[in-house]
Amino acid sequence: MPRFARADLLALTLDGLTQLANAGLVKRALREQEAGNGPQLSETDEAGIEACFADGTRTRLPAGKSPGDAHCTCPASGMCRHRVSLVLAYQAAAAQDNGSLADRANAGSAGSADPALDWNPADIPPEAVEAMLTPSTRNELQRLSRQALEIHLEPGAVPSARLPMATVRFLVPNELAYARCDCVVGQHCAHVALAVRAFQMGRAQGSRQVTLGQSGRVAASDIAPALAATRRVVQRLLREGVSAGPAAHGQELEAARRAAEQAGATWLALALIDLEQQIHAYTARSARYSDATTLALATEIHARAQVAGDDGAREHALGIGEAMESAMATTRLISLGARVYSNGDGLLASVLLADTDTGATLVFEKNFTAREPGARVDATALTNLRFAPGLQVRALARGQLLTAVARRRADGLLVLGAGRGGKTSLMPHAGHFELPAPLSASSVQTVIDHAGAQPPSFLRPRHRARDVRLFKVQTVLGHAFAAGAQHWQAAVELADDGGTLFLERGHDAGAPRALDILFAAADGHHGAVRQVVGPTRIEDGKLICEPWALSADTLVVPDVDTPSIQTNPPSLVPDRERASLPERIAAWLAEAVHLGARGLPRDYATRGTALAAEARQAGYVESAARVDAWLAARGESGEVARFGDAATWVLALMEDGARSH
Repeated sequence: MPRFARADLLALTLDGLTQLANAGLVKRALREQEAGNGPQLSETDEAGIEACFADGTRTRLPAGKSPGDAHCTCPASGMCRHRVSLVLAYQAAAAQDNGSLADRANAGSAGSADPALDWNPADIPPEAVEAMLTPSTRNELQRLSRQALEIHLEPGAVPSARLPMATVRFLVPNELAYARCDCVVGQHCAHVALAVRAFQMGRAQGSRQVTLGQSGRVAASDIAPALAATRRVVQRLLREGVSAGPAAHGQELEAARRAAEQAGATWLALALIDLEQQIHAYTARSARYSDATTLALATEIHARAQVAGDDGAREHALGIGEAMESAMATTRLISLGARVYSNGDGLLASVLLADTDTGATLVFEKNFTAREPGARVDATALTNLRFAPGLQVRALARGQLLTAVARRRADGLLVLGAGRGGKTSLMPHAGHFELPAPLSASSVQTVIDHAGAQPPSFLRPRHRARDVRLFKVQTVLGHAFAAGAQHWQAAVELADDGGTLFLERGHDAGAPRALDILFAAADGHHGAVRQVVGPTRIEDGKLICEPWALSADTLVVPDVDTPSIQTNPPSLVPDRERASLPERIAAWLAEAVHLGARGLPRDYATRGTALAAEARQAGYVESAARVDAWLAARGESGEVARFGDAATWVLALMEDGARSH
């Protein structure tokens, strides 16, 4: 037989091998191989390989099997360092003239960047997918195929497909045995088959965003109770306002949420949950409350209900069939930083996490309240706060989580099980991030272009970490602080001509020293800033990131770190430019949601009429017409529809203007 016949092993990148094992095993095996301590290889039969190690360990990889299925005489189960070393030794022997192992290690774990090595899972023949399916997997595939699933495709040397409930990566061209899914099954699951179909549809449509499954199968009568209950929620908001508190809205919200869950309308149910949390946040005087957020939620609820009237878009708009929670396989999640918010008398801690295999993002959060009435939980208590036994907030914000009991909520919220028997453990990490696209963004323009191709945010699938991005920084261009507004701004130049990224962060009593830590990091007191990660937004055509973590000579997590030096950044002259006309209309609409009809000032209608006249004169004809229609319908049966029309139009206009300014 020809030597080096295992094309699958030769095509396996370091990134793929790391996903089959873990980064520690791969790095150790690379060091041993570079030091000349690799195994002796022999071929046992057609495409079978045996590795003999100096300590007497023997590892045998049969023909047609992936490294995880190799037989090893060591006591470890699953992928061990011997299985990893077998692959690396095989690759080294086959390509010894193509660069050293050290060169591969220095290139990182991102796999090959050679475009010639890119491939498309659409090339996998249907019979190979069919052969992979077991009876139970086929039944699951049929069930999922009855839903309308939006799937995002990422081509490359290691293509990936992001489904609503899982992420699939294809580690080796045309080899389904190397397709890895982050669901609890892990491989050979229905999600892999769906991912192949998605790539086939993506090739036919020339798109990276496809919708699989059948839409329009949910009858209007099935969702009518949920939509009616939703309209009652918005109507009560307009009459009573958020300021009336939970007592005024609790019954309507509970009824609407139950109706949405009964209809399987996951996106609608989650929006209602967030609206309820906003009402409670206002009552608790939490910094998490925002008039603008409440308006956006009321708008989303209305918009999703309106689009649900279209048979072809019903499932997509409401999230029909989206599982509220999905079990995950054993997963290593690396922290991308944290935010700690003041929440009335307590704190809300949120940690951003990314699956090191797939780049999928999650949010882990918890509210901390005082045990005694009248007491407060403030930032001084952060050292002792824990998400769960053994999971200290500060340690998780700077570490990585290995868990076999994780569940992912549809909107990216992480839920952990009991974690008995060592199923959840916490480890530190060095602070340098190696994560795949699109989480790792190569340029500002790439992120802006991607956002411009999306529908309005209030109609997209819900995800708490949807706009989080990781950037490589070339240099910090400068930073400044507006003392009156307690607001920090900075600008950084991205590596590889990626453009200028703007950073912003406001003061929060939950993390009172965070700005001091950002000042020191921007001034280089922790070494040159190499990476920054956090949620992004587009404003006036600029990409702005709120940094949750920075990578320098050490990992910097502003909300949980302790300042080591006092710095004084330059003062920033506050921008006193007047808000844009769409922004002022949105703020005026937000008053109606916050105060309700009974609490609005007497000049509310007069100001609205003036805004409509100004909008008409400025060329915002549709905005003016919708404001007039809402004013005319106030207190009438059509007020919810007219208010929703005005809000959806203006918020969509603001998003479009921010991207294309």
